[in-house]
Amino acid sequence: GAPGAAARRRMATASLTSAALLRRTDFPRFADHVRRRGSMISLSKDRLEEFIQAEQSYLAARQLEPLTLTRIVQASTPAKVVKLVHEELPVYFAQRIKHIESFAEWQDLPELVAIYNIFVKSFRNLRVARTTLEGVDDPSVADIDNFTEAICALRDRHSKVTAMIGEAMRSMRRKQRHERRVLQAWADKFLSDRISTEMLTSHYVAIVQGLDVWLRKSEASAASQHSVGVVDTKCNPGEICERAAAEVLDRFRGHQGGDKLQIIVKAIARGGVVADAAMSRPIKVTVCADRAQVAIRISDTAGGMPFGAIEHIWSYHFSTSAKPFEAYATQPCPLSGWGLGLPLSRQYARFLGGSL
Repeated sequence: GAPGAAARRRMATASLTSAALLRRTDFPRFADHVRRRGSMISLSKDRLEEFIQAEQSYLAARQLEPLTLTRIVQASTPAKVVKLVHEELPVYFAQRIKHIESFAEWQDLPELVAIYNIFVKSFRNLRVARTTLEGVDDPSVADIDNFTEAICALRDRHSKVTAMIGEAMRSMRRKQRHERRVLQAWADKFLSDRISTEMLTSHYVAIVQGLDVWLRKSEASAASQHSVGVVDTKCNPGEICERAAAEVLDRFRGHQGGDKLQIIVKAIARGGVVADAAMSRPIKVTVCADRAQVAIRISDTAGGMPFGAIEHIWSYHFSTSAKPFEAYATQPCPLSGWGLGLPLSRQYARFLGGSL
């Protein structure tokens, strides 16, 4: 017959004791075995947290192939993108947690503590989210519903991370307790890694939404017909710049819209508008292209910047903005944050294979 409650507790304790002995070397294989078998074991909340922390430490030390735009776009089907996200996103999050821990006195900065807790929660939710794709080559929306829910919640949870990083940089600048070169390198690493995972989760949502549209037989938009997840294979850079200009002129409304290139163009154009508060002089956007590349030049006549400021414009410690944290946190934009506009725009341009 079925074992009683006491017997089940003894069985669970024995399993956990065995797992604890294997924690440093074989825990991931044990966890994978449990997942594959669909084994049911009873775990207390504390024991589950121990398991997750052990796996977090193990995954933080793993080495993965860089998460490039090419690798993301190659995951062009629901099965491929679920596999990529399920296998690699927890590793990147574990490494992000370790990166925060590597920063001296991070626990003294409320913004970094909040970011740390966000990544810990997201890592945990990813590891307990269920996927039912064993042996399924062509999953339905229902097959990945639980996992998709976790990804959407994760994206919402992480929407303010860049604003928090900007605020942490502003706080550290005021305290002057860390060397700027060290802070710049730390922030560069954190934000460049965040770009890749943010693009991956955006791609996941776009692929799943595309599957949902196809299953409902609804009419796809013209853009979605030639899109692969987050990549529009027929994008028109000139039209993107026109949309960006229209949004900037519309008193900065619609800041959250558009693709990554449009967001970069808006970020740069906004700088010219802010510098010329009366908006009396035009900002010129020139788009040139050949078969291999596209160049976009944005120029204004708002008076330029002091010569001494040139070397600082790529620094996360340099900003002419006096806006409070709340003003950035309420803008769901991946470039939103004090001092992040230009340096983070350059990071995105590099990720997309370009430069700024």
